Amino acid sequence: MKEKQKRKSGVARLFEIAGEKKGLLILAGILSAVSALCMLVPYWSVYEVLKELLLHSSKINELDSSVLMHWGWVAFIGLVAGLLLLYGALMASHVAAFRILYGLRIRLSEHIGRLSLGYLNGTSTGAIKKTMEQNIEKIENFVAHTIPDLVNVLATVVLM
Repeated sequence: MKEKQKRKSGVARLFEIAGEKKGLLILAGILSAVSALCMLVPYWSVYEVLKELLLHSSKINELDSSVLMHWGWVAFIGLVAGLLLLYGALMASHVAAFRILYGLRIRLSEHIGRLSLGYLNGTSTGAIKKTMEQNIEKIENFVAHTIPDLVNVLATVVLM
């Protein structure tokens, strides 16, 4: 007797479907995680500015404005870098998503081509069209948007 193969689920199944495009998904995850790190830099900068202000609160004349400017620029650069990295992550995940969708549609079309005519006579063209268009499009939203957002949130929580 043959043993039933256990079907993969979750991220393992997604990587199996992605095939050669999983590198783009991994890249999107890495860029999203680094983006989360960069997006925390402005908060750190605010902390440093407040620390400097509190250290010199009794004698405001001793306050070094170059330190405040330095942390202001660090916050700005961190924010811009975070947004650029997030953009890169979203672009990588979108490219992966659309390539995955293309591959799924091709495989589904090939499968439908091998079905018996009896099955196709009993199934409406609307149901087949819905599967080809709407059901496969739902995968795009998850791959292109949810994965980078999930990695971003996870990285932010871990880094905090």
